[in-house]
Parts: sequence; C-alpha cells; structure tokens
Amino acid sequence: MRFDDRARGDHIDMVTIARPRAKAPAHAAGPRPRTVLLVGGIILLAILVIAAVTAAVWRARHTATDRASHTVSAAVAGRDAATLDLLSGVTAVTVTAADLGDTLYRVRTPDDGRTVPSVTDLDGRIGVQLSDSGNGAPDKGVVTVELNRDVRWTVRFTAGSTSNTADLRALRETGGVEYIGGVSSIELTLPAAKGVVPVRMSGGAGTFRIHLPQNGPVRVVAGGGAGSVTVDGTRHDGVTGGAAFQGGDTAAADRFEIDNTAGVSSVIVDRY
Repeated sequence: MRFDDRARGDHIDMVTIARPRAKAPAHAAGPRPRTVLLVGGIILLAILVIAAVTAAVWRARHTATDRASHTVSAAVAGRDAATLDLLSGVTAVTVTAADLGDTLYRVRTPDDGRTVPSVTDLDGRIGVQLSDSGNGAPDKGVVTVELNRDVRWTVRFTAGSTSNTADLRALRETGGVEYIGGVSSIELTLPAAKGVVPVRMSGGAGTFRIHLPQNGPVRVVAGGGAGSVTVDGTRHDGVTGGAAFQGGDTAAADRFEIDNTAGVSSVIVDRY
C-alpha cells in the first residue's frame, strides 16, 4: 500500500485480532481444608467441655445428695431417755450402741441402694421408716441404727424382718426390747439389768438367741410354745405353751424377763 492512497480517500481498516485470555482457575466453593479442621476442632472441644461440666453437675447433685439422704441423725438435745421403733419391714436390721457424743442416733442405709430412711420424733419416740428413692441400684432392704450409749433406750420392732441383730451391751441402761413383727432370726445382746428389763416377742420367730451378762438373773416364758428352749446350756424340747424356765435368782431386783407370747422354733439364752 502506498501512502498516497489516503489522499484519494481510500480507507483501509486495520483489524487487530485479539487472542482470548486464559481464565484463572476457579477455586472450589466453601472454606479451605485448614479452616474446616480448625472449626471442627473448636466444635469438638466445646462438646467435650459441655459433657465434662454436665457430668460434674450430675455427680454433684446425684452422688453427694443421694449419699447424704442415706444417713439420718439428730442431736441429743438434753434427752436422757428415748424409744426406737422400726416401722418398716426390712430384710436385715442391725442396731448397736456407741459413743456418739452429742448425736442421739444415726440411721443408715447402703449408699449405692435405692432405700432411704426417714425419721419421726414424737415425744421421744423415734420412728424409723424406709422408702424407695428411685435412685441407685435395687437393694435388699438393709438398715443400720446406732444409738447413743449414754441414753436409756427402749427398742421396739413394730415391723418384721428376715434377720434382726441388736447388740446393746454398750448401753448404760435399757428399758427393754419388744418384737411385734415376725422375724426369721433374732440375735439380741443386752447390757447389765438395772431394775426389771422386759423382752417381749409377740410376732413369732424362727430362732431367738439372747446373750446376757454373766450372773444376770433371767426368766424365760414360752407363752406360745417352742420347739426347744435352752437356758445356760440346759435344753428343753417340745415346750408347751406357758412353760417357764429360769437361770439365777429370779426374785432379784435387777433381772431379765423374757416372754415369748408367740410360737418360736428355738430359744437360746447364754452368757458373754
């Protein structure tokens, strides 16, 4: 092309052919992998913290509280005499006397069981009842009672049990013991008698063992009859209702009077 062609008015358009630009590679939608891991770790940590706090709160509420509810006690508050009365049937009950200081009594059930005790105190009569708390493992209905040894206690078992053990030898004095509910096996240990100490069994029993101090006079009446009665090693079989047996001077001022108004398979009186 000659430059003078422009003078003639001829126009030649210069066409520029543009090459298409390469597009930048597109990133996949969503956060980067490192961000995902970081967020996931934070969420997991939060879950673990919440779980730990929840577990701690549960233990604080259910472990400490439930354990506390398995023990009931009260202050002596100047009392020198009281009566214990078990009002709920149990599989096994154990009553002992100990130096409890200013505490009048302490009633316990197993910490891991469902049974919990409650106590009513009416004019010196301590009524013990048991109930199902709904928490803990099923248990066999076991209760332990400790009595302040410096208080004169009368003990009464209105409800029955499979096993009944009362070791009261540490008491300064007892006003007597009464079994109203039926019991499969009774084991009773008494302190020295001060005055006449009555022991009465009216609910029926399988075996009734009574341990007395040496030389403590005793009279045993089988009001309801007995398979056998043994007093200080002397055994009597096929005992009819109303038969009486004695050991020592039963006219003494300080003595034990044991009256089995209901039938019993075996009565054994010995010494410790």
